[in-house]
Amino acid sequence: MKVIILGAGLAGLSCAYFVKSQDVRIYEKEDHVGGTAASTYLMGKAFDKGVHIFFSKNKDVLEIFNRSVDDKYSKRRSAPFNFYQGTCFKHPIQNNLWKLPFEVKKRCLLDYIRRPSSMRVRNYHDWCLRNYGQGIAEFYRMYTTKFYRTDPRDMTTDWIGNRISTPTLEEVIAGCFTEETEYRYYQDYYMYPRKGGFLACFSELFRELRTPVFLNSEARGVDVNMRTVFFKDGRREVFDKLVSSIPLPMLVHISNCPASIKKETEKLRWTSALVVNVVTKNSIHLPGGDWNYIYDVDKRVTRQSYPFILSGDEGNCRSIQVEIPFLMGKEEVDVKETVERVIRELIELKILNSPGEIVAQNSGITDFAYVIHDRNRRSSVRRIRGYFRERGVYTIGRFGEWDNLWSDQAILSGRRCAEELNRTT
Repeated sequence: MKVIILGAGLAGLSCAYFVKSQDVRIYEKEDHVGGTAASTYLMGKAFDKGVHIFFSKNKDVLEIFNRSVDDKYSKRRSAPFNFYQGTCFKHPIQNNLWKLPFEVKKRCLLDYIRRPSSMRVRNYHDWCLRNYGQGIAEFYRMYTTKFYRTDPRDMTTDWIGNRISTPTLEEVIAGCFTEETEYRYYQDYYMYPRKGGFLACFSELFRELRTPVFLNSEARGVDVNMRTVFFKDGRREVFDKLVSSIPLPMLVHISNCPASIKKETEKLRWTSALVVNVVTKNSIHLPGGDWNYIYDVDKRVTRQSYPFILSGDEGNCRSIQVEIPFLMGKEEVDVKETVERVIRELIELKILNSPGEIVAQNSGITDFAYVIHDRNRRSSVRRIRGYFRERGVYTIGRFGEWDNLWSDQAILSGRRCAEELNRTT
């Protein structure tokens, strides 16, 4: 059985790692493996495509991690911070209100006590109202419109799971008076490789891979009836089974799908991201946590991190990263102008003192950053994936399943596909 895998991200690599077929080939349009888990370098500092951290409870994924990093990793408590109106305080906001202005804190606490806990939840905004009350829900509205570029009323709740904590009244009250609160992040600790960036967490997936990986090989057409993939360089591959980890809209675009399936992709929504990387002198003050959420709606800086802290890098320079989400094709982003604005905002946030502290900087755009869970997502994804599955095409990973999978979930997505292929061999 001949298996062609499109995309050498975590899901595609995982599928190739676990599949037993002797005739498997991976095609990747970039000049490197890793997909959104890959890193770039600036003055020897690793920068991921947005903040990435590793955590998992799955023993098989943990085994891959341990074999990949060989005990050379940093383990730290998950302790991000928030920025709002010149104040820096612990995350999550719902049980860390104490640094906010008195009137804001008072409103959040009273609204929490009066929250409509029995209301029917129709969307993400309703979920926030029911669990937190209007005051805290307003903070989630601000951040959601920045990060997902979407009003929470237009988002569903099927993505939440344990991503957002719901503290008790006692915890909310305590958080109004002290910063000595319980950490309520969805993962207590995270791990990160000391060298190699985030992808080094999973080097086992490609270090011993027997499957050939063809880089700089962009698929330009898929004929699901003739079971053939056409590539930009003129090559073509006939397959028995096709595994695609490329984004669903891209797969549909290059396939000979009926108009009804192409219509479904018009309903899918996602964010892109401009990522700004900065290397600074060693002496700068570093407010906040290992990564930070910026709630101020007048700032384009949305999420900011310190990659050198994640890895435990003790070098002579410091690394700072900023993420700017936007809607590709719907929002114009002037990269030069936005980067200049980011530097000004980092100074306003007191993360930088002056541009003179910057030793080097660069930026890049991630076309597909996060899936937006709106009302159309589930039904459209079911129809699109069902169409391909009936024709021997498996869609895997974050953008193949069209779900905001964590890294271990992406690996497990690839493994599930491999196990299904193994049963059909």
